[in-house]
Amino acid sequence: MPEPWAAIVAVAGVLVALGGIGAAIRWLVVQLRKIVHLADDLLGEPARPGHAARPGLMDRVKTLEDRTAELKPNGGGSIKDQVTRMDRRSEQLEQRLVAVERTVVPDQPHPTPKAKRKKRGR
Repeated sequence: MPEPWAAIVAVAGVLVALGGIGAAIRWLVVQLRKIVHLADDLLGEPARPGHAARPGLMDRVKTLEDRTAELKPNGGGSIKDQVTRMDRRSEQLEQRLVAVERTVVPDQPHPTPKAKRKKRGR
């Protein structure tokens, strides 16, 4: 007949081993879930009931590239070109306003138009 302590130690060893295996499986499930979430972020997800579609990483990068292209001059249609035109127009209006003020009130000191700003090399 085996010793009672040996049986208790064997059962405890099996329980510890099962606990270690359970912890390893739990860790593996968490890591796999992270990988699945990463894949969903990279590839995107199609629309499903109650949830809108989520674009993938490459679609998001393309959208950012399209939006930032508007910030570079392209001959007239970009936001950058429009801001440059408005800046030039406001400088012309400022010069005209100063000229009108000089003719209307010649004895008063008038501010001179701002000097042309140096363009940054962008």
